[in-house]
Amino acid sequence: MHECSAAPAPPVSPPPPPVPGNLVVTVIDDGDGSKVTGITVQIQGPQNSSAPTDGSGQASFRGIPTGPYTITHSDPCFTSATTNATVQPAQTATADLHVRQIHAVLQIKELTYSGNNVVEKDTTGNFSSPEWVDGRAQADQAPVSYKRGQNVAFTAKFKVTTAPCRAEAVAVKGSATFGSASLEWTGTVTVNPGDTEVSVSLTSNNPLPNAVGIFEASDISWQMNPVSKGWAAAGATRNVLYVTLDNPSGTPNYWTLLDVSCRAAQGETTVSGLISKGFSGLTGRAISRKRDGHDLTYWNPANTCTATNTALLLAAANGAGQCGSWAEFLIDMYKAHGITTADKILIVRTQAAFAASSEGFLVKHWVFDHPPASAASAYTHFVPPQCRTGVPLPGQHNASPPPAFYNHFIVRADGKFWDPSYGAGPFADQKAWENAAIDGLFRDPPAAAPPGTTLQTGFDKSLNANTNILEFWNLTTNTKI
Repeated sequence: MHECSAAPAPPVSPPPPPVPGNLVVTVIDDGDGSKVTGITVQIQGPQNSSAPTDGSGQASFRGIPTGPYTITHSDPCFTSATTNATVQPAQTATADLHVRQIHAVLQIKELTYSGNNVVEKDTTGNFSSPEWVDGRAQADQAPVSYKRGQNVAFTAKFKVTTAPCRAEAVAVKGSATFGSASLEWTGTVTVNPGDTEVSVSLTSNNPLPNAVGIFEASDISWQMNPVSKGWAAAGATRNVLYVTLDNPSGTPNYWTLLDVSCRAAQGETTVSGLISKGFSGLTGRAISRKRDGHDLTYWNPANTCTATNTALLLAAANGAGQCGSWAEFLIDMYKAHGITTADKILIVRTQAAFAASSEGFLVKHWVFDHPPASAASAYTHFVPPQCRTGVPLPGQHNASPPPAFYNHFIVRADGKFWDPSYGAGPFADQKAWENAAIDGLFRDPPAAAPPGTTLQTGFDKSLNANTNILEFWNLTTNTKI
């Protein structure tokens, strides 16, 4: 027998290699829906690779191993993003990678006004620039003053909260409403990589209203638009804005004077209107100093009263002023609006009597007892006991000013007389003021007066309402009226 051997097994062929597939990634900017060109896309999976997007925003990976892939990018100009795709044999997988381009982001930081009339902080110095600063309490933002009908200009400084990876132009816009006027400020800034702030000078497209006013709650709303991608909020600013009849003349632009006059004379467009309506701010006799809220008074029996002009009144620790300071307060208030035609008027019995302090006048209201009989042109009563004070005329923040004076100061403006110490007026002439303000005259008692007498009084004004018993002197011309 012959032994037989098995035939050898045929050779085994290796399995065919996996059929590769393709992957196409489209990069989309969600900011505007556009396809992003030139951004490098990375894939990680069975094969790691990278490729830039073409003109249609696609990065193509051809003939890559099948399997799952993670898709990313590393361009610093776009937000990070990740997506996934699985490549099948002999097939083309697609994926969208959603990104957003990183643009500059701005926030308003400061406003430095120009072309305005600087406001003086009631004798403590001018408000300094910048008038508005981010983070400063609203009460501490500086007031701003412009003549009516002017355009508002300033340098706007913006904080760069996000810087772009390449230089880009950013449009900025501010808008506000001041009464009947809608104002807008537009401009463009260039923001570079690494910038922390940018500035631009802007002027409003429209002027302020052509009338006196005060605007305390008119915010300027700010927006920014990088490379025309769309407007976004960039903060808001607010300064109290005073609009005057004209530019100030011959006196510091005191804050309190601006506030009283612009508040009282809102809407006025004429000198006569400003004189009359502006004075109405004094008729309530309740003026407070703007810088600290302290009441301003006409005299004050409880305090020393030495202020004789506007500056001294606004600077006085006790806020008390004599009639001279209140007359100048009104004159300077008008000067804040460019009106220089108001005159300071001195009232005395006569110049000689004033120089000798020998005769003065009784401020309403005094009571003449009868008997003795009153007379229109003679001293008839003794104080005490025949004549006494009654209910006094109230003055500025003072219900009971002194009842008798050797002199008094008032103002003549627009052909009328105004008494700011008492918030009274207008008076058409001297006679009208005398009848409204005084009850008679006083002098030192003669030697034959009863013991204890302090004054002798008479010239009862109720008996001579048609006769002037005082002298009015215009201190601008130093002439008797």
